[in-house]
Amino acid sequence: MHGLMRAVGLKYISTKRALEEVLEEAIETATEQKLVSVSSEGENIVEFRKYLGENIGITVHGYYNEDNEFVREYYFPFIDGGNSKEKFEITLNRHIGKTSFAGICEDARVGVSLIFYLQNGVDFINYLLDEKHSVIRAPLSLVGLAGSGTILLPVNKSAKQIHKSKIASKNRMNLISAAKQGDESAIENLTIEDLDLYSQISKRIRKEDVFTIVDNTFMPYGVECDHYMIIGDILDIKEIRNEFSGEKIYYLSLDCNDIEMKVAINDEDLMGEPMVGRRFKGSVWLQGIVNFGQ
Repeated sequence: MHGLMRAVGLKYISTKRALEEVLEEAIETATEQKLVSVSSEGENIVEFRKYLGENIGITVHGYYNEDNEFVREYYFPFIDGGNSKEKFEITLNRHIGKTSFAGICEDARVGVSLIFYLQNGVDFINYLLDEKHSVIRAPLSLVGLAGSGTILLPVNKSAKQIHKSKIASKNRMNLISAAKQGDESAIENLTIEDLDLYSQISKRIRKEDVFTIVDNTFMPYGVECDHYMIIGDILDIKEIRNEFSGEKIYYLSLDCNDIEMKVAINDEDLMGEPMVGRRFKGSVWLQGIVNFGQ
């Protein structure tokens, strides 16, 4: 049973029988269905998407066999991510055990390679049939499903401090980009900057709380490569009801290291009251939606 079904309002599912009923319902009353033929012998891949409420749902993957019966291979919960116009250089690779895909994108704002689970895998298969390459530059929307989370108060900053922080962030991005091109001066400046930052944090941590020092973060979490611990500023909040269970879901728009993303979390798994301007801290399963048409 998928551990993050709770993030889309299916926390009540505790038995395989209950899960089977939900998945059968999702297939029979699917909101969207996609089918792609992958060989001349009739091999195919089928995707059913069932919305359980606004912006939340379940995706079921499988194929039709020779008797035209649907065979389920796997499923996962999903949330919508909106339409992103920002383009990233993305590398996509198939998982070994099933017809699903992981994506990797480099972003200087985070400082690490972001690895995500590709939500629209069937679209990528269609793209591969025409283009034949798995490294692309395209718009990417990032979303996260959270199993637990906490609301933090914002860091008290003046307008001058915010402006200074944005300039410093932009300069660091430029240095990282230059360092990747082999610029020795940029590498040296980054090293000195990191040492200065370490020294400042070591002094401040004696008197200040860590979440006062760390404003935002996007850090790998646990043993799975597409799970992250994030801290982000809340830009917008939407309350969603799962139409089947009645469970309340918070659909949050976050700014995390200057990256905008959506996060869904069950009301019962969130500690604190979310408000615009406050911060969200939690562990998320990172999904990505790539727009292959642009």
